[in-house]
Amino acid sequence: MELFEMSPKSRAAVLEFLLAHEDRCVALTERVLRNAGRTFFLAETERGEPYISGVISLSKSGTLLHCLPFAGQLSQKSRGRIGNATELFAPFFAENPIFCLSGETDGTALLENAVRLCAVQSVLEAHDYYRMEYDEERDSVFRRAEQKKEREEAQSVREERVQNYGLSISADTKSDGDDDTVALKDTGTIIKCTSADVAKLLPLQMQYDREEVLLRTMEADEDDCRLRLSGMLRLQDIFADVIGGEIVAKAGTNAKGKNWVQLGGVFTKPLYRRLGIAGRLVSHAARYAAAEGKKTTLFVRELNTCAFHSYERAGFIRRGSYRIVYFDGFDA
Repeated sequence: MELFEMSPKSRAAVLEFLLAHEDRCVALTERVLRNAGRTFFLAETERGEPYISGVISLSKSGTLLHCLPFAGQLSQKSRGRIGNATELFAPFFAENPIFCLSGETDGTALLENAVRLCAVQSVLEAHDYYRMEYDEERDSVFRRAEQKKEREEAQSVREERVQNYGLSISADTKSDGDDDTVALKDTGTIIKCTSADVAKLLPLQMQYDREEVLLRTMEADEDDCRLRLSGMLRLQDIFADVIGGEIVAKAGTNAKGKNWVQLGGVFTKPLYRRLGIAGRLVSHAARYAAAEGKKTTLFVRELNTCAFHSYERAGFIRRGSYRIVYFDGFDA
């Protein structure tokens, strides 16, 4: 097993490998599609034929994304192989300090051990997530929204009949409040944001950064946040929930691959939480992606059970685990 830097000649083979595993590495696939960062691949030989067994990519900001499927197939027979891979990556990390590792848990653990092995950096923080995939057939938020719309249309027809023909409304007509759907009451209007919405979204993005993104030792920077937000609005699909002219929640893609999108940046103002708004937004974003022929994945912190169940109601199924580790000693 050897590590090689991707060249124009090897790019097609690297992409072919990533697309076969794209559901678990959308951000990495997007990076290679855009020719961003420095990308490396692991090459092995089986029966005389070389093949790619893993890919890593390092950005200028020090974020290392990876796709190392073999790391998730640990067994007693393969531990020696994993140990060799750990040693293989150690010289890379000795020469290339990083800010964070991001990817499937097994792969992150392997690379995390390689960083420790070279003894150049130490861990600042680590966060564990569940990876979830969207299944429209399980989307109760979408189904309830459609049912509510159908009931409203039926009610309108009944009222027209009463007005035009003097017919009475059946006594067994079900009211809108009988479906136990708190999430569909006064939850605003979903809009697709554009570059013109930067100023309206900025306060929410700043709050999201403080609560979900920045390390404990970091402070939010408004200019940096505005710049990143402008880039996201230009490259990604960002949706917001608007109530009374105020943006109260947001969600959207943070990576767009060839066949998959990855959702992120889901955040609701505290006053509007537990109303099902986040579930409605991710459901809407996933169905928007499906209309463009793409599947959807997202990550939720393992300890955030409220968000996990909200995403379940929105049609997402747990498919794996994801880990992000932050390190000290990185100087951009």
